[in-house]
Amino acid sequence: MVLGRFFTVIVAVSLFSAILTFVLFKYSKVKFLKYIIGILFLIGGLINIYLGKKATVGFEDLARFILATMFFIAALTNILFSLFLDIKYSKK
Repeated sequence: MVLGRFFTVIVAVSLFSAILTFVLFKYSKVKFLKYIIGILFLIGGLINIYLGKKATVGFEDLARFILATMFFIAALTNILFSLFLDIKYSKK
């Protein structure tokens, strides 16, 4: 049951990332802006891995790993969806 909640959170984070990418794609004149969100998610994941390795209190390292996983999945979703939008709506 706990694993089901984790997958629900992962799907919610992926949907949030995809919706944010789509909104930036539709309403922004700067086309590179949609990739910056993925890069920020990637940096957030790397920061959480670093802080997880430095953690000394209880289960903080495990919590940081879970947060890093969420950030990396959001970054992957964002970058793949951005590439999909670029390929689908490329001007020929």
